[in-house]
Amino acid sequence: KSGFISLHSLNSAKIISSVFAENRLSGDIINVKYSTDVLISSAFYNNTQGGTVINSLNNENLHSDNSIFTGNTMDYIIKSTNYQNTISGCIFTDNAVINVVSSNDKYLSVLESTFSDNTLSDNGALNIASGNAIVNGSIFTNNAANNYRIIYSASSNMNIINSVFDAFNV
Repeated sequence: KSGFISLHSLNSAKIISSVFAENRLSGDIINVKYSTDVLISSAFYNNTQGGTVINSLNNENLHSDNSIFTGNTMDYIIKSTNYQNTISGCIFTDNAVINVVSSNDKYLSVLESTFSDNTLSDNGALNIASGNAIVNGSIFTNNAANNYRIIYSASSNMNIINSVFDAFNV
């Protein structure tokens, strides 16, 4: 699948204050592999027909900071297999995806982020397949899924601290 931005084997990559809106593509919006430090702080609105908004593979550190993901119909919002994946201050609203975040990271941190009104076709807004994960200060409201609508963790060390979960549609 082709996409918009493909980054490979970089020491540092930053995508800041950019807007990706109403794109209809067959691939990923951002595909980043084998890089050291990747920072994404942008907005993603109403993108459809694609694979993944941010597809990240074998990076040392992926940091999604203060990004907005609204109204996207994709396979995933963030799909990652990294050493460290930090999601902080992000808003995920009204997306129709398999999972909002699908993680195979060694370390996943979800900090002060909001997941609301997402429609999920698989296990949870956060699907954590392996590694160590922390969710701190995050809000999960009105998400709908076929199974495990908020968090699904298969084989990880999971810590949830100071987070809010609604009781809608339980």
